[in-house]
Amino acid sequence: MSSIYFQYLNDIAKYPLLSREQEKMLIERSSKGDRIALNLLVKSNLKFVVNIANLYKGQGLDVSELINEGNMGLIEAAKRFDPNQKIKFISYAVWWIRQNITRAISEKARLVRISAEKELVLRRFNRLGSKTRQVVGGQMTIDPESLSEASRYKGKAIENILMMGNRAASLDSPVSEDGEMTLGDCIADSGERSDALALQKNQTQKIANLLQESLTDQENKVIGLYYGLDVDADLNLKEIGTMVGLSKERVRQVKENALAKLRTSEVGRIIGHAA
Repeated sequence: MSSIYFQYLNDIAKYPLLSREQEKMLIERSSKGDRIALNLLVKSNLKFVVNIANLYKGQGLDVSELINEGNMGLIEAAKRFDPNQKIKFISYAVWWIRQNITRAISEKARLVRISAEKELVLRRFNRLGSKTRQVVGGQMTIDPESLSEASRYKGKAIENILMMGNRAASLDSPVSEDGEMTLGDCIADSGERSDALALQKNQTQKIANLLQESLTDQENKVIGLYYGLDVDADLNLKEIGTMVGLSKERVRQVKENALAKLRTSEVGRIIGHAA
């Protein structure tokens, strides 16, 4: 661990844990817009964030990144917490802390996976090129028929690949006349084919992005909690209500409205096509 980490621990140790009465007072004041009370409420709970962040070490983010993400979740919880709720603030905040951390880990893993997949396809293209070269007129050139046999697309796609010559080609470069097919799509997978799980993850990510576009923040949150998109397990309406500060009936209404939107959106078409 770095000296910066230990210095941070020393800094936050200056803020003592709050008594139940102190916590209640700060929550009531912060709910009325008192920024000083909000700041003190957050600082007094930073040690909890460190404890939670350490549970996620070794999953792609260093401890400082985990703590930063957890702190953002703590701040969000402090802003949203209803002083009339009959649970301790930290019990409510833990969910927000964990959500921010796990979401950051998932995003990092997604970016790493995409980068690795692109490198894999590029190496495969280079290997195919080296295996399909032939000598014509004293010069080394690529045999179109051999490249066609090694890839999953023919004709115009092969012509466009060959036109790229020896220059570095972007994996996003179009190789079909309609522009919808890219170089990355054309390279055949010989033993390194992505399995069904990778395809499912890509589909899930696409649906998650569309949810962000199709629903309000409140609807997106309720759907994410109800179907387990944002947490490890799906929650019931009452549990969701506690998290977002709504009644059980109001949560049900928000869920139904969101589902009605999704049925007519691209999300509904994706799910229907996959069913």
